[in-house]
Amino acid sequence: MEYVKDYDKAFTSSNLERFLPLWQASIGAYPLENPGKIYPWIFESEMHSGQFPDEIDRDLVARIKTLKRQYRFSTLVHGDLKYDNILTNGASFKVIDWEFSTWGDEVWDTVYLSASLILSNSALTIFQDTVEFKSTSWFFILNEEQLAFLKFAYALFEEGKTGVSRFISFLGLAILQRLLESKMGRSKYDHYDYYRGIARDLILRPRIYKKFFV
Repeated sequence: MEYVKDYDKAFTSSNLERFLPLWQASIGAYPLENPGKIYPWIFESEMHSGQFPDEIDRDLVARIKTLKRQYRFSTLVHGDLKYDNILTNGASFKVIDWEFSTWGDEVWDTVYLSASLILSNSALTIFQDTVEFKSTSWFFILNEEQLAFLKFAYALFEEGKTGVSRFISFLGLAILQRLLESKMGRSKYDHYDYYRGIARDLILRPRIYKKFFV
């Protein structure tokens, strides 16, 4: 970041809503030679289940296997598109830290960016046992700005071929991947267990959460 003069992090929903359509158009516009098809490492869940037995259960492993078959190598992806890797000067944007870029799924960068906002502790208030669902007691409310961005990002994919289940399930995968990355990095999010429960339910029960995105 120190080499990018007069730019700062684009951490507002209005900035990110302007950025996302430009990003979607840009990453599909480069006819690059294929540098290799690399899955996000959350799909190696069986390997990680030994390290994190309380995070990965049998139902979740089975569902992640199914989602791996739905992962498409359709476009260039950044691979680490979190909000602090997006810079703006108010008129234009710059994206930094491209070391994880590869060919991947068009939805991955968007859900990974959305996960970075959900995991921003200042943006999230978590309630347990607030809403009665048949099989879950997890419920989350984002602040107004963050919820606006999630709805915006969801709408981009719901109107296309991706569909409600894939977007929400992959959002859960991105949250879980970021949580496990933080644990391996010897750091831990506040409300870690709540986030983990949200991620699990987004992956296993995506339709329950549709109401939060529309």
